[in-house]
Amino acid sequence: MRLIRVLEPYSNETVDAVARLMPEGDREVFRDPAMREMFIEDLQRGARRQMVALVHDAALFGRHWGFALDEIEVPVHLWYGDADNIVPVEHGEHLAERIPGAVFKRRPGEGHLGGLGAAEELIDAMLGHWGEESE
Repeated sequence: MRLIRVLEPYSNETVDAVARLMPEGDREVFRDPAMREMFIEDLQRGARRQMVALVHDAALFGRHWGFALDEIEVPVHLWYGDADNIVPVEHGEHLAERIPGAVFKRRPGEGHLGGLGAAEELIDAMLGHWGEESE
């Protein structure tokens, strides 16, 4: 995307502008320099690939995935920020109602990026299924 390439020299200012449009939980993620840098790199990588991932996601929404949600047999944890203005928390609730044994966690005040600030919790949940502990 040309706009992202044009804004690349102003990436920190661009992140600041984007953050002002996001809920407080997402702005908190951007205060961490490592998370901020990762977000900038993701935007730049996406621009170089001309948003292939976005098009792929859109295609997946419009077709059958080859399985029904009620057929899922692996552990599923769903973390959703209730201030997410990209994927509403209701989507997570819908999935949790249909996936057997799914664990749904509503994260108050967090937005689309809230899970990035909860990486330790997410990793602990995954490792818990494998009987391991994080370090």
